[in-house]
Amino acid sequence: MDLKRICILGTPRCGSQYVSQLISGTIKEATGEHVYNMLEPFTPNADYIPAFEPGTRKLMHKVIDYKMPIEERIEYVSSILQECDPNIPLVMKLFPYEANLNDLDKILDAIRNNGFEFICLKRNNLEQQLISYALSFSTGKWTDHAGEGKVTNPVMIQLYPIRYLYNMLTNFNSFLSKYGFADVPVIQYENCLEDLSTILNRKISISEVTVRKQRDETDPYRFIVNADSVKQFIQRLINGN
Repeated sequence: MDLKRICILGTPRCGSQYVSQLISGTIKEATGEHVYNMLEPFTPNADYIPAFEPGTRKLMHKVIDYKMPIEERIEYVSSILQECDPNIPLVMKLFPYEANLNDLDKILDAIRNNGFEFICLKRNNLEQQLISYALSFSTGKWTDHAGEGKVTNPVMIQLYPIRYLYNMLTNFNSFLSKYGFADVPVIQYENCLEDLSTILNRKISISEVTVRKQRDETDPYRFIVNADSVKQFIQRLINGN
C-alpha cells in the first residue's frame, strides 16, 4: 500500500483515532515526512475543518462555532484537498453516519480523486464498542482534535445511543459492499499492530500515539451507574432480541 494518503473506513468508537496515529507514526518513520491527521473532515457535526496556516500551505485544524451544512463541508474539504501539495502524506477517517448517507458518493469521489487508499477498521468486541460510544455520548467526552476525553466519574447511561450504534454496525458490511469496499484490507482493532504491519509491509511505529488503546480485560461498566440494565440491553441486542 502507498504510504501517502490513507482513509480509514470505520464506525464510532472502533479505535480509529488510535489506528490513525499508528499510521501517521509509521509513515513519518518510513518517509521522514510529517503526516497531517485530518480526523473526520466529512463528519456533519464536527466542530473543526482543515485549513491552511496563515501565510503557508501547511495544514491545521480550524475550530468552527457553527454547524456547517454537509454540502458546504464537502465542497470546502474537497477544495482544501485539491489545493494542498499532492505529496503531503494525509490520513483521515470516514464513518457512514445517517446525516451523510445521501452524500456519500460525493464524499467518496472527493477522497478517491485526491489519491487516498482505503482500509477498513472493525472491532471484534461489540460490547466494548457499544459501551464506549454510550459513555462518550452521555458525557460529551470524545477523542477529537483537542485530545482524549476520559471518564472518571459515575455516569447514568442512556440506552437509545446504544441502539443507534448497533444499527450502524449491523449495516456496515452493506455499506462496504454497496460502495465497492468489500475487498479492501481489513484491520481488527484488537489485532491492529499485526494487521497494520501486514498491510503496510513494515514495522508499526507508536511514536505519534497520544491516546490509549482500550483493552478487553478492562471492566467497561465500572463507571456506569445503571450497569445492570445497560448490560442486559446490550446482550439482548447482540443476541438478536
